[in-house]
Amino acid sequence: MYHEQRTPWWIWLLVLAAISIGTGLIVTLYEYLRILELGSEATPEDDLTGNLIGICVTGFCTVLMVFFMIVCGSYFVIVERDMIRFGYRWWNVTTTIDQIESVQIDQARFSEFLGMGWRISLKNKRIGYIAAFGPAVEIKIKSGKTYLISCKDPEQCVQAMGFESAAPEQTET
Repeated sequence: MYHEQRTPWWIWLLVLAAISIGTGLIVTLYEYLRILELGSEATPEDDLTGNLIGICVTGFCTVLMVFFMIVCGSYFVIVERDMIRFGYRWWNVTTTIDQIESVQIDQARFSEFLGMGWRISLKNKRIGYIAAFGPAVEIKIKSGKTYLISCKDPEQCVQAMGFESAAPEQTET
């Protein structure tokens, strides 16, 4: 059995972005209400329209950031009995061990995924659940999908699945 759960460090960047955008929403909403109090004769229609657009955009962005914080706030890898489950709170994969074709230890690299989170490699089309760059486990499923999952202790994770630890393939970059 293997169990790993963590909060990715980059979630705090989303928290900061949500606070910043939310502050912009409050300022824009306050300005809109101030313009409405002055009356329509004192302010041109463009000011009202601009503020409404600003309220809509910042409101949408705030909701989007909060949504991503909730979805990606918890990363986990669980191997128990005959199943493996990995990913984020609302965006994860569950499969049985007998559906796995092969497993090997690898590295999650920025050069392959160009970021963290749920990613698709441009290089070889494998799907990455990247919580941090560094140690990872590559899982090939019999259906043809290949996943690369961040893992603090990849050797223990591979052994919990019942496979032997395999060194990463040496590729030239």
